[in-house]
Amino acid sequence: MESDFGVILIGASATGKSVAAAALHAAGEVQLQPTYTTRARRKAELGSNTCDHIFISDEVFTKYESLGRFIAVTTLYGSRYGVPLPETSSSAIPLYVLKPNLVEPVKARLPCFRTYQLEASEATVRRRMLARGQDRADISERLRLHALETAMGRRLADHIIRNEGPLEQTVSLLSRQITADQAGQAQMLQ
Repeated sequence: MESDFGVILIGASATGKSVAAAALHAAGEVQLQPTYTTRARRKAELGSNTCDHIFISDEVFTKYESLGRFIAVTTLYGSRYGVPLPETSSSAIPLYVLKPNLVEPVKARLPCFRTYQLEASEATVRRRMLARGQDRADISERLRLHALETAMGRRLADHIIRNEGPLEQTVSLLSRQITADQAGQAQMLQ
């Protein structure tokens, strides 16, 4: 499994990573690989399954980390995040939704995964965070890091896709690039 093609979708907060990933998953193109986090669910996440996180207690996280269940671990905004090895039960491409600081340790373990960064303006990001019910202090902190995370992601990304327009347009661009990259990798391995 570790030599197979996969996708890492990155970007600063509220650039549309989770929404685009969910759309690709709904189309049957990818199998989502959720990270584990100690972060509390946001209001919009209560009573629903998110596509990019499994919410666990700090104690369970520590146990999983000690058992070696994560290929990468980080702390962001006061919460811990762990990336497990990919699991697939179909021919769908495994896809992680990650923050840029997790890309290097994940790609060290999964070198055939390609990295795609979604980007959006600060105004768009602020609007999205307000719409999902984040408090102003959290929004301020995430906007403070927006430029830094975007710059870090640009250094790591194989492809950059702007996500300012309709979701369908972004998902179509992602889908075409993923298909091209997978075909290119398969051709290189022949």
